[in-house]
Amino acid sequence: IILIGLLGISFISCEKEEEPMNVVDSELVSYFNAFQEEAALRGVIVDYEENPVEGNFSDFEGNIAGQCAYYSEGPPVVSIDNNYWSRSDNYEREFVVFHELGHCFLGRPHLNTTNTNGTCVSMMNSGESGCVNAYGRLTRARYLDELFGNN
Repeated sequence: IILIGLLGISFISCEKEEEPMNVVDSELVSYFNAFQEEAALRGVIVDYEENPVEGNFSDFEGNIAGQCAYYSEGPPVVSIDNNYWSRSDNYEREFVVFHELGHCFLGRPHLNTTNTNGTCVSMMNSGESGCVNAYGRLTRARYLDELFGNN
């Protein structure tokens, strides 16, 4: 009986642990999903299981709305400033999450090119280039086409 009990314990302790799920704050999940859906509409596969990205809120000093951080261990992390989030509308929230996922998932660098009318060519602008962010209902599709390489 003791031998059978020891064998049972060894089988239990040798079971493979499952990988933890992607950790994304519940307020960010719909934006992560929308990023995935918009990418798919443009022929880009966003698979968070194969290439996980985490998402959370943080408090940043200065004029920082969001950040993508890479670590030697674990997936990249999109962090959104609490203050920015609390005073932003849906388009501003989508913009910052998509911008940071552009870095963390797509590997996009900043693109500070300006249109002749002074608006930013890309939602991947650094915010320091002087161009005007024109992301909204009327320009959303154009910016997303550029983000996912379909311009």
